[in-house]
Amino acid sequence: MNSAYEDYYMRLHRIVGHYLAIQAWLRRVDCLVLVHGDLKAFLGLKKIEAIHIKKFVADVEPWFPYYKRFPPKTAKTSTSSLWLSRIAIIPHLPAGRMSVNERINQMQPDENGVTPPSIERFSKSSDAHEVPSHIKIVSYLALLADGLKTP
Repeated sequence: MNSAYEDYYMRLHRIVGHYLAIQAWLRRVDCLVLVHGDLKAFLGLKKIEAIHIKKFVADVEPWFPYYKRFPPKTAKTSTSSLWLSRIAIIPHLPAGRMSVNERINQMQPDENGVTPPSIERFSKSSDAHEVPSHIKIVSYLALLADGLKTP
C-alpha cells in the first residue's frame, strides 16, 4: 500500500506525463527533453535525486515508455537531462559528454538505417520559466477533458 506521500507524487507524475504527452503531440515530436530546471519545476522539488527520477519515469511510462537520463558534469545534481520518448531512442543517441542541443543535432540513424525520432527540448531556457504551475496544468487538462478548450 502506498503512503499519502507516494500517492501524491504518483498523481503529480501522471498529471505531468499527460501534459507532456499533449505537448509532444502539439509540437509533433516523439521525444521531449527535460533539463534539470524543467524537472525541478515540474516535480516541485528543490533537489532532484535519482529515486525521484526512477519513480517519475515509472509513473509516466504509459505516455513515454522509453527514456534516457544523462548525469551532470558535476555531482551537484543527479540528472542533467531526462529524455522521454514514445519510441526507442537509445540506438540513436551519440556517446560522450555534450549539451542537449549538441546531442539532438548529432542524432544518427541506428544500425538498421532507422531514422532517429523527432526530438525537442521542452524549455528553451535554463531557468525553466516555460514550465507552467501545477494549477495551470490541471486547469488546462480539465478544460480539455470537458471540451471547453482545444489544444
